[in-house]
Amino acid sequence: MGMFDSGPVHLDSPAQLFEVLQELAGEDALTWRGVIDVWGEQNPPGPAKWRLQLNDDKGNKVTAQVGDYLVLTYGRLLVLDADEVTA
Repeated sequence: MGMFDSGPVHLDSPAQLFEVLQELAGEDALTWRGVIDVWGEQNPPGPAKWRLQLNDDKGNKVTAQVGDYLVLTYGRLLVLDADEVTA
């Protein structure tokens, strides 16, 4: 059973970003490939920002950050915010 089988996946932590990347690209890097990057903002100092970027073999690109939701449907990955998930 995959993490997308029960509906939207809430990217609530950096660890969740890594889990998504591992599930999608870990076994089949020919279909999905991607990176996770992190950066800080100096003015004002704040928590690190985390971002997941994924590409599929059809040329579709997805960028999601901690706090977003991901849905895998019909082979396409969609990024939703909290309002779209509860609507």
